[in-house]
Amino acid sequence: DNLTGLEWAKNGVIGFKSTSGGAPISQPDYNNTTANLNYLNWSNAATAISNMNTATIKLCGYSDWRLPNQNELLSLFNYAAASGNQATWLNSQGFSGVETSSYWSSTPGGFGAWYVNLNNGNSGSDDVAN
Repeated sequence: DNLTGLEWAKNGVIGFKSTSGGAPISQPDYNNTTANLNYLNWSNAATAISNMNTATIKLCGYSDWRLPNQNELLSLFNYAAASGNQATWLNSQGFSGVETSSYWSSTPGGFGAWYVNLNNGNSGSDDVAN
């Protein structure tokens, strides 16, 4: 990312769980295409990132991945994108599997942590157990 200097995972739905509703697995599936294997509460998202950093097979060979902060997630946006759907725009720019749903950030807020919705661009905070 030339704007932030960050490296982003191309796949927006990395398989962090082996089954829908399951716990994070020690070796994430970087080629996953099933969205519900990516849906995690904040605490499990933090565990999944830790697992990704300690897994035998590293994403892009790196072991320093982290949840982006709210501003870093928002830096991906193209506010001129048609219909405001950021996920569709990001998928047309080289990403794959980016969902029109909310992605957790590392930014604390309210009674939990901030998320960013990649459909409409809204941000909000939610309980980290949700």
